[in-house]
Amino acid sequence: MIALLSVSHKIAEIKDIEPLLYKEIDKAFDDFANADGFIILQTCHRFEIYLDHDDPSSILKDYADFRDIDKYELMEGNDVIEHLMRLTCGLDSIVLGENQILGQVKNAYLLSMAKNHLTERLKLIFERAIKAGKRARTESKINKGSVSIGSVAVKLAENILGDLDNKKMLVIGAGETATSVAKSLIGSRSNIIFIANRTFKHAQLLAEEVKGIAVKFEKKEKYIIDSDLVITATSAPHIILDYDTIASIINKRKKPLLLIDISNPRNVDERIASLPNVRLYNIDSLRNVCKTNLKKREEEIKKVETIIEEEIDRLYEEFKEREINDIIEKIYIDAEKIRIKEMNTALKMINSNGDIEKILNDMTRAIKNKILAKFTEKMRQISKDGDIDLIKVFAEV
Repeated sequence: MIALLSVSHKIAEIKDIEPLLYKEIDKAFDDFANADGFIILQTCHRFEIYLDHDDPSSILKDYADFRDIDKYELMEGNDVIEHLMRLTCGLDSIVLGENQILGQVKNAYLLSMAKNHLTERLKLIFERAIKAGKRARTESKINKGSVSIGSVAVKLAENILGDLDNKKMLVIGAGETATSVAKSLIGSRSNIIFIANRTFKHAQLLAEEVKGIAVKFEKKEKYIIDSDLVITATSAPHIILDYDTIASIINKRKKPLLLIDISNPRNVDERIASLPNVRLYNIDSLRNVCKTNLKKREEEIKKVETIIEEEIDRLYEEFKEREINDIIEKIYIDAEKIRIKEMNTALKMINSNGDIEKILNDMTRAIKNKILAKFTEKMRQISKDGDIDLIKVFAEV
């Protein structure tokens, strides 16, 4: 049985999700060592545990109690499969059609596989969901336009500041999300983009790609003083812009400061929002931008939902095929055991100078009777239930 515990942007805020994320994923694997199989998905606005076990919901409820998780969704069976399909296709993210989630699901799947925490059922479900996600992006336009947290953060900045032309902007970070921010900022605008990162070489590489200026991470405060917009997008597990630092900077500025924190976990002290001439936004603030995006793509959503229906049907067909193959394999194994047993009995009798023709006749009759005994018994049982047509199908084979 498959079950899912999900804490996402739909029911919780970032401050509720952050404490749940494992800094050391091996600790998560230890917590579910007794399960048949599991996959743990962690993103900046999502914490999910997919569990395969005899009674997975009970395990997940106990886990939620153990970690004091108040807000969560619990799903079982087909609901889990549909949810995962919608997720990989980009229909369940803050940003409709985002591309990052597909890679994040795939990485979570590969990590569980590498650690031998996958069951055959989980393997089939996730492989089919990943295929659905790829189809959604090639057979629809669900991922056209603002399709990443980074690009939506830039859209939010445009909504607040108006035109970003001739603005000075600092991007803190140089990973995948920061790159999407920087690329969204350049466009056809005439502006200055500073890139700060702990590894200066990475900042240089990104700055070169977007025609920006790489700056030392420890000098970032100097560039905040003169910037109109600062976007943080790092994976640092702690605050990198604290209240006292920004309070000091504000006293040296002559204009308002817009701060957008899309890091995982958050990198900006939330108390900064109380400072004068500072506007602070985080991932929770992106939802209104994304609602507009949702309305524009209703036709693409329909296409993707059709893809999901098709892939779910294929998955169920695969389940049935595997189940039939397992049954057939068991029949052959049982028949082989009967054959070997009767052959050994016959060999003993032949070695005792028995009548070979009679021995072979007895052996083949015994094999036939023992193999067909179970089937004839089941047929009689089925006929009592009135399903005689099913018996006729077997008789015609």
